Amino acid sequence: MWFIAVGYCCFFFGTNFYLTWYPTYLREHRHMTLQALGVIGSIPLFAGMAGDLVGGSLSDFMFKKTGKARFARSIVAALGFLLSGVFLIPDATTESALASVLFLATSFFFLEFVIGPAWAVPMDVGGQFNGTVTGVMNMAGALAASLTPLVFGYYFGKGSWMFPFSLHQASCCWAP
Repeated sequence: MWFIAVGYCCFFFGTNFYLTWYPTYLREHRHMTLQALGVIGSIPLFAGMAGDLVGGSLSDFMFKKTGKARFARSIVAALGFLLSGVFLIPDATTESALASVLFLATSFFFLEFVIGPAWAVPMDVGGQFNGTVTGVMNMAGALAASLTPLVFGYYFGKGSWMFPFSLHQASCCWAP
C-alpha cells in the first residue's frame, strides 16, 4: 500500500506542474505570447489525454496476455515514469520554445501513461477495501501536489526554471 501511495505522490507532483505552473513557465521563461500559449500551449494537455488512453489500454492488454496484474501494471507505469523523466532533459537544454513544448508534451504523454495502471492497482490489490486503498493513494498524491506551489514557486521566483524540472525528473525515476 505504501508503494502505491509513494508512486502516486511522484505522479501527482509532476502532473500538478502541467495543471498549474505550465502556462507561467511558457509565458515567463519561454517568452510566449498569450495567443501562442492558448494554441501551442495546449499540445501537452492533448498529449496527456492520449497517454491516459494508451497507458491504460496497454496495461489491460499486458494483463490479458500474461494474466499477471502486478507485472502488467508495474511495467507500464515504470516505463511511463522513466520516459517522462527522460524527455525532461532535452526540454531543459533547448533554446526553442516550440521544441520545449514538444518535449514537455512527450514527457506528459508518458507521465499520464501511468494513470490507468495507477487506478487499476487499488482494484487489483484492495479487494473489498479498494475504496480505502484509492482514498489513501489519492490523498498521498494530493499532499505531494500541494507541495508544488511551494517548491516550484520558490525556485521560479528566484529565476531558477530548471531545478524544479530536476525534482520532477527525480520523482519520475524514483517512483516505485
